Amino acid sequence: MNFGEPDFKTPKPIREAAKIAIDEGFIKYVDLKGIKELRKAIADRSKEDLGLDYDFEKEILVSVGSSSALFCVFQVLLREGDEVLLPSPYYPSYYTMAVLTGAEVKFYTQNFERKFDISKEDIRSKISERTKALLLCYPNNPTGNIISKERLSEIANLAREFDLWVISDEVYSKFVYDGEHYSIASLKEMKERTIIINSASKSYGMTGWRIGWVLANEELIKELTKIHHSMVIHPDVIAQRALLEALKMNKVFFDEIREEYKRRRDFVAGALREMEGLEFVLPKGAFYFFPKFYYQMGSKDFVKYLIREAGVILVPGISFGDEWDNHIRITFSSPLDRLEEAMKRVKKAVGKLRVKK
Repeated sequence: MNFGEPDFKTPKPIREAAKIAIDEGFIKYVDLKGIKELRKAIADRSKEDLGLDYDFEKEILVSVGSSSALFCVFQVLLREGDEVLLPSPYYPSYYTMAVLTGAEVKFYTQNFERKFDISKEDIRSKISERTKALLLCYPNNPTGNIISKERLSEIANLAREFDLWVISDEVYSKFVYDGEHYSIASLKEMKERTIIINSASKSYGMTGWRIGWVLANEELIKELTKIHHSMVIHPDVIAQRALLEALKMNKVFFDEIREEYKRRRDFVAGALREMEGLEFVLPKGAFYFFPKFYYQMGSKDFVKYLIREAGVILVPGISFGDEWDNHIRITFSSPLDRLEEAMKRVKKAVGKLRVKK
């Protein structure tokens, strides 16, 4: 229950498309921004899902998963002495990629007591004349939270007021159980200052294929392409053909996946409610819980204890920021029968611990 990886296989039509590409000898270099047909399909899907028009020739870059895209974005936007605002708790690679540019990282808080909501006052207090960008991740890893259109509007106002870039990591956008997914790029005057990152990893069960994409304005895409080219030339061509097929998947596929993952979420929530010493916010998206615990140990020791006593692996909260050492991340992307066994073991193990509050 530690890896952020869907348990379902890459759908058969996607796998077959990859095989066909290999059999056809589709193995040569292609356009550095990605094959034209794929960029056109990404533009069409963005129009359908987000209501946004992107020029597939000029405003889309196909990347090696979301990670290479994020790395390039940080390299283009930030210089030594700049500041970037990241959420806390945060996906660890955000911090690593940011500091490699020489920029200073500041954190805005996803407040546990407010169900991991963020506040415009907190963000405003962190902005200085050196702040260049702010990163959003919704649905969120590790909290599972989503963001309201009202809160996005407040952040958009700050971005316009202080002339900030917004980096919007939307890789979990297909996993929303309560409410809706909104992209800040869809708000007034935000498309030009927003960089959307997405990938096939979570939505299509393609984590190992390493294929994703960036949506941004023409000038940024030019600069991102230069760095991405220097790193990897271009993404794997077989994975590009596979993604092209993936983008043809109909709405029913995602509806079925969401319903199954919601069922798993609700089971884990019920199991956690039966455990003394754990408090959680019900995730509305992604496939993570980030509960707070009240035992006499830090998160690393708690995770080690569960490995020894229950044979269950979770992620210590301190991995997502020092202030989260009394939290753990639980992934509910495993099949229900495995979740049932895991939660039964965890319940037995934590029942032996002394609760402190």
